[in-house]
Amino acid sequence: MALTRKARMTFGTILEAASEHRLCLVECEDRKTGKKVSVICETWQDNGNIMMNPLGKLFSGSPYNEVTPPGMSAPKLI
Repeated sequence: MALTRKARMTFGTILEAASEHRLCLVECEDRKTGKKVSVICETWQDNGNIMMNPLGKLFSGSPYNEVTPPGMSAPKLI
């Protein structure tokens, strides 16, 4: 299964921000559920203000229970 262009671009942004020490982990609120979620963000400064761009959410539980890698059968829940 091929990655989307947007996924490849976001991953590139994560790698670039990490190499420049511009990543942070932010606790946000999921708009649909209202639950707190951990989000990886890139940061930069604009006129002295710290700006953030959300790039990805972290798993709230065991990732092995939430995703199945390509080409594998679904594992047993942990």
